[in-house]
Amino acid sequence: MRNVVAVVATLAGLFAGGVAGPSSALAKKHAKSAPAPSGNRCVQMAQAANPDQRELVFTLQNKCKDRLECKVAWEVTCDAGAEPQQRSALVDAGAREDFHASASECPGDWRISPARWTCRTPSAGDTASR
Repeated sequence: MRNVVAVVATLAGLFAGGVAGPSSALAKKHAKSAPAPSGNRCVQMAQAANPDQRELVFTLQNKCKDRLECKVAWEVTCDAGAEPQQRSALVDAGAREDFHASASECPGDWRISPARWTCRTPSAGDTASR
C-alpha cells in the first residue's frame, strides 16, 4: 500500500509541475520557443495609382525600432506577356520607401498585379538593390 501511495504522490507531482517544473530539462525540451520577430508586424503597405504614367507606387512605412530590409514583388502584364519584377531596399526606422511598378513599356493594354512584400532585420553585410 505504501508503494501505491508513493507512486500516486510522484504522479501528482509530475502533473503539478513539481518534478518537471519550468526549469527542468524535460520542461525545456518541450517548451515552445517564441517566434522570431518579424518586420512585417510593424510595417504598413499602401499603394497609389498613376494611370497617366502607367504605374503603381507601392509605399512601405517602417514603424519598427530597427532598420529593415524589405522586398516588394509584382508582375507587369502587357499584351505580349507578363514580366515579374522585384525590388529591395534598406528602410530606416521611422522611414518610408516608394517602389515604382511601371507599365510604360507596354504599347497596348496593361495590368500590374498586387504587390507581395516582406521585411526582415538585415544580416551583417546585407546590401539592397533598387
